[in-house]
Amino acid sequence: MTKISYASFSLLLSLVSTYLIIVSHAENPKDGFTLELIHRDSPKSPFYNPNITLAERFAAAVNRSLTRSRRFSRHGRLLTVDADLTSSGTTDYLMKIGMGTPPVEVLGFSDTGSSLIWTQGQPCTKCQDQPNPLFDPKGSSSYKNIGCSWTQCKVLSSISSCGGGDACMYKQTYLDGTYSIGNLATETLTIGSHALLSAVVGVGHDNGPDVRGSGIIGLDYGDASLISQLGPVINGIFSFCLTPFDSDRPSRIKFGSEGVVSGPSAVSTPITRKSKSSAYFLTLEAISVAGTRLAFPGSAYGGANEGNMMIDSGTTLTVLPMSFYNQVVAELDKVLKVEKAPVGETGFSLCYKTPGNDVLPEIQMHFKGADLKLSPSNSFPRISPETVCFSFIGSPAGVSIYGNMGQTDFLVGYDRNAATVSFIQQECS
Repeated sequence: MTKISYASFSLLLSLVSTYLIIVSHAENPKDGFTLELIHRDSPKSPFYNPNITLAERFAAAVNRSLTRSRRFSRHGRLLTVDADLTSSGTTDYLMKIGMGTPPVEVLGFSDTGSSLIWTQGQPCTKCQDQPNPLFDPKGSSSYKNIGCSWTQCKVLSSISSCGGGDACMYKQTYLDGTYSIGNLATETLTIGSHALLSAVVGVGHDNGPDVRGSGIIGLDYGDASLISQLGPVINGIFSFCLTPFDSDRPSRIKFGSEGVVSGPSAVSTPITRKSKSSAYFLTLEAISVAGTRLAFPGSAYGGANEGNMMIDSGTTLTVLPMSFYNQVVAELDKVLKVEKAPVGETGFSLCYKTPGNDVLPEIQMHFKGADLKLSPSNSFPRISPETVCFSFIGSPAGVSIYGNMGQTDFLVGYDRNAATVSFIQQECS
């Protein structure tokens, strides 16, 4: 199926002036803005459960990473974005936007591995419980169903269909059986103090079975993602600063000029585009354990020199091909002379008994052009006063994903025009 680039998408939209995407108060690409992200286990989250332990939260996060990594591979092959790679039940960070006029709050999972912006909505034949009211198009003066003859319906043909009537329908499916079916529409989105007019969104009338939150806010290269639709308004730039989920410091997502990551301590690595995916891929050259460099042989996503690791905001742990993961663990066994702890129901593959961080070896990620020194909280999160666990897991399918735990307390900037991801290590706040 032919893929249409964002540039083509923007040109086609501009030919239909009634449906042109405009952002008020941010028409200058140099403008920027910032939103808070809410970790699903934060006290600010509607999913927060004060009755579970830190170890139980980690176990749930590990399980989400395992589930998500399986979705990024089928028999070791890279999936196309048409069968979307994620699920609203397996991502970690929630983002609040407004939908409609007047705006109704949508609490969606922000996701660099997904494209469409969609929410559960009325009239609902099958909707899952969510923390805020369902979006009702009848209550919005700016809502318009996309017709079958509209450019947007044709551009999004990988997920759109036209049955009876003129309404353009979408079906977004996920590999665990989760799905959303409904109308494609244009609607006003309120993002902070900015309004994105005539944005393409999905309003799901049939959703299940594992939908969490209001839906998904896609941030990848797909034509309908929030980043693509903001387009030149943010100059293709956004960044994350994620805090550990046991921290009371807020996480942030920044757009445009506020999202620029630069300076003497910044390091940058190229983004590799894949024809069968809209996700972001980097090239990992090696991982060092206490100064011993282990060359990365590649993954299901490519060899040593071609975008062999996905960077993903929704996967908690860092996932390595099983054979390379075993190499890393073997090196850990040489240098970490403390007793291993039973993994039990933690979900981790490897845990250690140690009351202090002083014995933990430094882990470095060597991306092309960018060496990242991970802190103990990145690589050995503490799940109890006496126990740390290794934040890497192995994938039998050969998948490799740089997860969000390895990115916490880094400013991570995406520049789609320069095709780079940049990093600065700092305490996010």
